[in-house]
Amino acid sequence: MKYSVYCLFLILFSISLLCSRSYAQEVSPLVHFSVFIGGAFPEGDLGSITSTNAGYAKAGYSLMLQGDKCIIGGLYWTSSISATLNGINDGALQSATQSSLGIKDNVSTNNDSYITGLLMTGLGFETPSWNSVQFYGSAQVGLLVSSFPTETISYKAYTANISTNTPAAFAYGFGAGVVYNSINLGVRYYQGDPKYKVVTTVQSYPTSSTIQPTTQLLQVMIGYCF
Repeated sequence: MKYSVYCLFLILFSISLLCSRSYAQEVSPLVHFSVFIGGAFPEGDLGSITSTNAGYAKAGYSLMLQGDKCIIGGLYWTSSISATLNGINDGALQSATQSSLGIKDNVSTNNDSYITGLLMTGLGFETPSWNSVQFYGSAQVGLLVSSFPTETISYKAYTANISTNTPAAFAYGFGAGVVYNSINLGVRYYQGDPKYKVVTTVQSYPTSSTIQPTTQLLQVMIGYCF
């Protein structure tokens, strides 16, 4: 199911680019793309170790493909697809588990990573080029798809396995950056509120619950514009 959702997002991304190109060609043929790589820094519940819906996420990595099509002058239709990977702060999670269980003995944890996909579209602007330098900004809305880490927590003879679904949620974001001789330095901020169905299995006995943490991601990236 997860891979089908990703494939659907790729198709929607392609359609959005084609549609925006059809409109932009009536005004200007200008179109360009940027490929980014950089850091992904969790904010809000996602990066918290103390909130009710703490996610214990650490700084990670991000990849992005962005397409921009001129509408008029410096105004652009901008669409992007990106993916981020964030690990878990095991030490903080172990301490929180010990505190919630009221124990002092060691608790071991084994976790996957957060994988977050973002399919966004919106409006952007670029300043006129000055000595090969351009500044830009953007505002976007779209979809956030998040894969919550599968966790295994062990204490003495007891083992708890925690798994979730992969929900999609409305997201919005803002961006800014500077382009110099095709080198694109950019910052992006995105936020969404995915709702997870959590299944916790302890000694073969499952229980389910629902959580809705606020997912906030700050991406700081370097890319190439072509």
